[in-house]
Amino acid sequence: IRRVPMTFKGVEPTEQELKNIIIRIRKIKGQISSLEKSVCNKPDLYRILQQIAAANGALRALTHEIMEIEIKNGIYQESTSDDTKQKATDTIMKMMRSYLK
Repeated sequence: IRRVPMTFKGVEPTEQELKNIIIRIRKIKGQISSLEKSVCNKPDLYRILQQIAAANGALRALTHEIMEIEIKNGIYQESTSDDTKQKATDTIMKMMRSYLK
């Protein structure tokens, strides 16, 4: 994996977090490639709309994952308890998901 600088207040994501992000990005690339093929080959507009909706959902999921990493590793980096950190992250993510639909 090629390291891409991604930091929040000097905190970098873990190797596992980076791997998960790269996996999601590759899936999105595959969805977009499939969408392009669909458009080029006798487009079925209903299927194209389905593919767009799926790619949109994948992008939102990637956004949520990166936000969660930023919150967990950045804002709560001073927290000593992993349980406290996770509860705070869950609370903020629940609130953000309701606004990012």
